Amino acid sequence: MFYNYVVPACLAFLLIVIGITMVALDAPRPVVLTTWGTAVLLELAMFVQLVFDKDFGSVR
Repeated sequence: MFYNYVVPACLAFLLIVIGITMVALDAPRPVVLTTWGTAVLLELAMFVQLVFDKDFGSVR
């Protein structure tokens, strides 16, 4: 569970923070959009995995 949800969430949050920092430092727009796009795709992948994970919430 930790590696499936917590680590990707931390990575996505880190990518968003890096993107905000790049905006503050006037980075080129394609670089910022690529960083934020990667974060969004990571979040969507986690959401899809959460929706289709049959064992989520079950006690093993």
